[in-house]
Amino acid sequence: MKFIFKSLFLISTSSLLFTGCVKKEIELQKLESEVIDPSFAFPIGGATFNLGRIESHFADDFFIYNQTTGLLEYIYPKQLFNLKVADMIQFPNPSASANFGMPVGAQSTLVGGGAGTTVNFYHQSTTTFNAPNGELMDSITVKQGSLDINLSSDFMHSGSVDVVIPSLTKNGGAFNKTINFTYSGTTPVVNTASFDIAGYKLDMTDGGTTNNTSRFAFNATITSSGAGVSSSDEIRFTIDVVIDTLQSAFGYFGSYTNILSQDTLPIDFFENLYGGQVHVEEPRIEINVFNTAGIDVKTDFVGVIDPASGPTSILSGAGLNLPTILGANNPGDTAVTPHLIDNTNTSPTLTDMVDAGPSEIIYSATSETNPGAGTPSSFVTCESRVWGDSRLVLPLNGWGNNFQFRDSTDADIEGVVDVDSADIENIEAFTLRLIVDNGLPIDAFVQAYFCDTNFVIIDSLFDVAGGQNIIKKATVNFSVPVGDPNYGRVTLTGAKRKITDIVMDKTRFNNLVNNGAKKLIYVANGLTNDAPNRSVKFYPEYNLKMKLSAKVDLTYQLRP
Repeated sequence: MKFIFKSLFLISTSSLLFTGCVKKEIELQKLESEVIDPSFAFPIGGATFNLGRIESHFADDFFIYNQTTGLLEYIYPKQLFNLKVADMIQFPNPSASANFGMPVGAQSTLVGGGAGTTVNFYHQSTTTFNAPNGELMDSITVKQGSLDINLSSDFMHSGSVDVVIPSLTKNGGAFNKTINFTYSGTTPVVNTASFDIAGYKLDMTDGGTTNNTSRFAFNATITSSGAGVSSSDEIRFTIDVVIDTLQSAFGYFGSYTNILSQDTLPIDFFENLYGGQVHVEEPRIEINVFNTAGIDVKTDFVGVIDPASGPTSILSGAGLNLPTILGANNPGDTAVTPHLIDNTNTSPTLTDMVDAGPSEIIYSATSETNPGAGTPSSFVTCESRVWGDSRLVLPLNGWGNNFQFRDSTDADIEGVVDVDSADIENIEAFTLRLIVDNGLPIDAFVQAYFCDTNFVIIDSLFDVAGGQNIIKKATVNFSVPVGDPNYGRVTLTGAKRKITDIVMDKTRFNNLVNNGAKKLIYVANGLTNDAPNRSVKFYPEYNLKMKLSAKVDLTYQLRP
């Protein structure tokens, strides 16, 4: 599996094989014998790779230890969706209109008194706001917004109107603003005004008796210009509550559908595996949906597609239908709805999808607010949102069959042996001995290619085309039933030792140096025990131990 080879060959092998330095421990020119041909054995280093500390070797990946099963698990976290209030609800901006004339008594006073006479009259109206999606609104508190007023007067007189909205309040006081209008010889007389209503609360219950309703009061003052008054003269208002940012709202907000779109989950588990097969026994997708709004939401995944296989759904089943996501009880609360997708509720199984080795999974979903019958009262705030977090969990329980892993690293061959340039000519052979004690249920055949800086291959590490088996698989317990926890587990004495000598003669060494060998490409072919017939398990106590030593054969002609 990828995690074994990525860690083994990038962490251990590269640091041991090609960055250790062979030091000259003897000052050769001080020897008195005329010709010498010594061999020197130098310990270069060793390393123990423990699966229980695997997370420290992977900056981009995430491993966990499952305390229930004891297995290591490979995790892909992904936020599936993040719905804000504006994504779930489209609040209609409340709008009201009113028109009223002058009472007969006020008309007589105005006309009879002549120019400069002032009269006052009062009008009250109740408006039921439009609810295009069946909303039943109780109240809205505005974080940012305005109240826009348009006035039109048929009177050939100037005046003003105090607009009072008892249900629009802030700090206990009702909205109360004055709109002036000036007659200049033509009608209608018009004026517009816009008022900041940040922090105002609009109550739409009309005293707790209904929804979507507010009252308006108009106190008009008109000063006679000396002209007459017609019985059809009136003052007309349109009032728009413009909500730029909502602070909070209470009521029933209607049902909205199709508020989710398509998204992609990248899967890099297989990105460095070339050929062969990898099988995961019990993958699962853990989903937690968090809801800080008081709205219930129903979400279903309608399609899960591997784009490499074409535009065909590769996963279906009851597991793709999430339970109803319950709303929070109160502002500031977070409701959590968990869900699990695994082999028991998918068709084909989740294992089938993972074993196909997708590089990404494209999923699309539908979602509906306030599903089902009834009109429950709920709430939202400016910070309310519904988001779903998922984890694709791949337990390290399965098999790998003839899969290949490739990677590259720097490898300055000239710097491997710390001798003077003149001394390089005296090297007859350079031998590395690699001792591997393997407690992992994996066989590995490894080949490495020496390249220049442009990755042009100069030579290979081993003469055999497929490389050498430098890691011998540990012994696994297959004698117990498959359901037994110890099935597929490395036995207590199962670790295997493999000793590999890597010999490089003078000609090969000089060829690498002269051709500028600066890079090394690794190619490893892996096989788990008895794959593809049986699965093995990876536990934190498994170890891989490596020791590396070197032998340099030199020939020196000493001066007398």
